[in-house]
Amino acid sequence: MTEEVSRIGELSDSVQKIIRDVLVQFIRNSVYHGIEPPDLRSRNRKPETGVITMRNELAEGKVRIYYRDDGTGIDPEKLAEKAVERGILSKENADDRGSREILPLIFHPGLSTSDGNDLTAGKGIGMSLVKNLIAEAGGRISLKTKKGSYT
Repeated sequence: MTEEVSRIGELSDSVQKIIRDVLVQFIRNSVYHGIEPPDLRSRNRKPETGVITMRNELAEGKVRIYYRDDGTGIDPEKLAEKAVERGILSKENADDRGSREILPLIFHPGLSTSDGNDLTAGKGIGMSLVKNLIAEAGGRISLKTKKGSYT
């Protein structure tokens, strides 16, 4: 996220709220979609406890947030399948796209890789909200993921 900062460490209340809301959504996604249960992590040769890493930087008037979890990663095939199910992409269009073109769909409103939803996850609004919040602050988001390893 980018905001002109008058003094190091001084952020407006609105930017602090955006950062807080974005991080809450990232944590929810990690917990509900990414970090596997201990038994599955063990079978996949991972420590039983998942790890979420966050690092924030304030430099040259810009706020940078680095966030990573060591969960399942985003499966581009499953994401494409869900996009087809919801009419966001045609089957042919989905088949013609590579992983790099499919991954940004995670930010599409109403699209979730979850097979169900509850009060906090699976409705497909979280990541679109994140994208909108960051855009409103004049920022940008990039996404890296490896199926089975991290996001």
